[in-house]
Amino acid sequence: MSGVTLDSGETMPCSGVIFGVGVKPRSELAEAAGLAVDDGVLTNAYLQTEDERIFACGDICRYESTLFGQRLRLENWRNAEDQAETAARNMLGELRAFDEVPWFWSNQYDVALQVVGLPMLGELTLAEEAGETKLFLSVRGDGLVRGASAIGPVREVSAFTRKLRSAISLGCAIDIDLHRASGVPFDRLLEPRR
Repeated sequence: MSGVTLDSGETMPCSGVIFGVGVKPRSELAEAAGLAVDDGVLTNAYLQTEDERIFACGDICRYESTLFGQRLRLENWRNAEDQAETAARNMLGELRAFDEVPWFWSNQYDVALQVVGLPMLGELTLAEEAGETKLFLSVRGDGLVRGASAIGPVREVSAFTRKLRSAISLGCAIDIDLHRASGVPFDRLLEPRR
């Protein structure tokens, strides 16, 4: 492969193409049952539908997230596994809210990519390097951390994302101006807001 031809006729040189797509939730059964559906089966924080005897989890579930202040439908195996455990416990009467910080990873040979939280909810991205790892922090304008990404050696990446996953769950924020002016690493400037 030497390139990709666009609809315009222009050819973009490349040696490979990655094509990523999401999924459209198959919500016909839920609709037929009279459950609320909007880009997935709508649930509360306990993963219950409008009919409290019916639960939904995984790629089809669009749940109320207190942590992010909106409904979320996430498409990754880790989320599906975590939600399934919570839904099962709730079916057995535990009634525990599901509000985990999303995370996923991909290892490509000796390089790891990990993402925690929801970087797309940030208004700006701060970047830094630590050792061989490139770190990215996604924050709102007021410094509230919404997500983080890291790419590099597995151990370095894992240590960073573990800290940031915890920081997001605690509602931590960063002083953006102080970070820019001082160059102090992200993890030393995070302060809980709750």
